[in-house]
Amino acid sequence: MLEYEAFGRKYPIQLKVTSYLNNGNLAIQMYDWIEGYPEPWAMLTVNLWDVCEKDCAYVDTNNNGKKILDWIKKNNLGRVTGRERCSGY
Repeated sequence: MLEYEAFGRKYPIQLKVTSYLNNGNLAIQMYDWIEGYPEPWAMLTVNLWDVCEKDCAYVDTNNNGKKILDWIKKNNLGRVTGRERCSGY
């Protein structure tokens, strides 16, 4: 489990790695275990129109905020490339 801090609490987070059905891009769902069982927390990734390279994804900073990028680096989940896309919102 990974620890994620939000709303003044620390949450045990489990990641589920899959792929988006329409293009095979990396999809990562976050689940929190604060109640002792998995509850969907957020999507770490977002599915945009580009087909990404293997093991690459767009991170959902619209819903998770920019602080999620520091969390990814802190937990050695990946590195920030600086590539950005607008999701239309």
